[in-house]
Amino acid sequence: MAEQIAKPRRQQAFKWVAFQGLIVIILSLISYIGWGSQYASSTFFGGAVVVIPNFVFTVYAFRFAGARQAKQIVASMSRGVSLKLFLTAVLSVLALKGGQLNSAAFFVAFFIVLMTQWLLPVFFKQQKLG
Repeated sequence: MAEQIAKPRRQQAFKWVAFQGLIVIILSLISYIGWGSQYASSTFFGGAVVVIPNFVFTVYAFRFAGARQAKQIVASMSRGVSLKLFLTAVLSVLALKGGQLNSAAFFVAFFIVLMTQWLLPVFFKQQKLG
């Protein structure tokens, strides 16, 4: 029963992460057409720094379902949030230190993709339980 309730939410969460990935690709293409490959790669990495940790969090958030697994759910969500924050910091440092990125394009893409997670419920209709 719990799995039946959790499955639509899990699918919806993965759709949202995939949509964020699509936004990253679109922003990167726009950057490439408008400003060239350096801006496109900067935009791609800026968006990826949001999408990859969100994907990892989603995996952890939906590992368990049901009232009987409440302790595992809380522990998994806690690990997921911690790992998401850690990955965001590490990926940001690696991207900005490791390559010839344009920091303005990186941060613009980062914030656009970050804002989409708050706007996603507008684009995707909520699935009803039951």
